Amino acid sequence: MNKKLLISLLFILLTGWIAACAYWSVFKINKISEISLLNSYESASLIVKEKLQESAKSQITTNIKPVITKKVVEIVETDNNIDSDLIRRVKEKQVMYYPSNHFEVKSTYSLEEYFNSLKQYFYQNPEGLVQITGFTNQTSDASLSKFQSEKYAEKVKKYLIAKYEMNPRNFRIKGKGHSKLVSSSETESEKAKNRRIEFSFIK
Repeated sequence: MNKKLLISLLFILLTGWIAACAYWSVFKINKISEISLLNSYESASLIVKEKLQESAKSQITTNIKPVITKKVVEIVETDNNIDSDLIRRVKEKQVMYYPSNHFEVKSTYSLEEYFNSLKQYFYQNPEGLVQITGFTNQTSDASLSKFQSEKYAEKVKKYLIAKYEMNPRNFRIKGKGHSKLVSSSETESEKAKNRRIEFSFIK
């Protein structure tokens, strides 16, 4: 074989081999790029999917919360469903008067009805509270009047506990002496109006 022909064939083969290697390298690079791109796409899709799931859960939780709260409120309101007429009766301000020479509980038919209503109310609402406030006429100094009026209010409280079996925690005691006169103290009848015990609804 001609030497030149042999060299030409070798050159052609070498060129073809180089071209094939180059093509294969490019092919592998493209394949790797495609795989990387595919992996990146899958990762991105997974992240987006997780975010969407979290958003959906958050939306569901947000929608459920008000419903649960509403149900709880409805239950509480049902448990505290106290007779409206009973509440009206215990909210009415009541006054008890006592004699001048000594203190004694002078109950009337109207007060007895009020005390019975109080007992029913505290039974339905154990956290209820009523204030018993004592007042005196202007026959002694302020500090003594305040002390006496508070002592009288305490006696009324003990009366209600003993006779109606009410709970002491349902009452708040105060003595205001002659700080809030409702009438002048010039005559006995006017003094009698100031010697009083007031019952005030708190809750």
